Amino acid sequence: MSIIKLGVMSLAIMVFLMASQIMAYAAGSDDAGHGHQGDSKMSMQEVMQGLDVEMKNLTGAIIIEDYALIEQSARGIAQHPSPSGAELERIFSILGEDSNEFKSCDQAVHDLAVKLARAAERKNMKLILNIYDAMITKTVECHARFKDRVASQKPD
Repeated sequence: MSIIKLGVMSLAIMVFLMASQIMAYAAGSDDAGHGHQGDSKMSMQEVMQGLDVEMKNLTGAIIIEDYALIEQSARGIAQHPSPSGAELERIFSILGEDSNEFKSCDQAVHDLAVKLARAAERKNMKLILNIYDAMITKTVECHARFKDRVASQKPD
């Protein structure tokens, strides 16, 4: 891997981690949830904090080439719990017509996490890095698009 690509990837990781911390603090995100964990009572902040932990684990696992942990963390991202129904309604009411784009971002990150887990099963580091790069890029794009609108209207 070239130094430039490694530097760009490191920058993307730092941007993601900073953005996810801001999002967790503000209780807003690009995550519409997938409902894999049943009828969640979690707040958006709790969901984002869990995703932040998984992303940190994923990044560390990639660095040390721990394919089992890469797969586990990618599946954790793909199968994250949803925020509560009330929290989703609040977010969708803020986003209005942009709700479908918000859901599309979440689905794209979900799909990339599933692909990443499959690449880890095959121990294909080049593919893992390509998918990871796409997943970080999509995550940062989503945060940039939605975080300020959602965070500016925190629940009472």
